[in-house]
Amino acid sequence: MAEGGEYFVKHWRGEMPLFRSFWVNLAGTNVLSAIVFLLSEPWPIVALLVFFLAFAIWLWAAVGVWRSADAYSKRYRGKVWGHIASTVVVLQGLSWIARAIP
Repeated sequence: MAEGGEYFVKHWRGEMPLFRSFWVNLAGTNVLSAIVFLLSEPWPIVALLVFFLAFAIWLWAAVGVWRSADAYSKRYRGKVWGHIASTVVVLQGLSWIARAIP
């Protein structure tokens, strides 16, 4: 596994395996974000800051998954997992837009 900041860079570039990129980085950050959202809900200003921070983290995870999915699809033609991962990223992006619109 990559050390320190290299892990984040490798993910961003899409150099990690799709499985790790999707399940550890994207799904993991989604679960953590949901927990933090629930804990910060009673404090509106904190909730707003958490929203922007969570979006920035999601964006990092989404870009890495997108790039990893693209590499996967090119390497394993005929396998659908890359396309499924990209579709999940698009759907989550739409979800973020829906949450941002009051």
